[in-house]
Amino acid sequence: MKFIKLLLLCPLDMLYGYYNTIRLVTMAVVAYMAYMYTEEKKQGVMVMFRVLALLFQPFVKIAIH
Repeated sequence: MKFIKLLLLCPLDMLYGYYNTIRLVTMAVVAYMAYMYTEEKKQGVMVMFRVLALLFQPFVKIAIH
């Protein structure tokens, strides 16, 4: 639940490092969820979490306008 609280702070005016940290943590969490759904053989949900992990990865920024 602490992760959800961190995400709820994103619309506020925070330091740039906060957003980079959130991207890294979000990528790690959704990559782990993708792994867990891979183990459970739930392909649809696993694909969704893989796409989210790629979207939130902190190495190459993807702008969504």
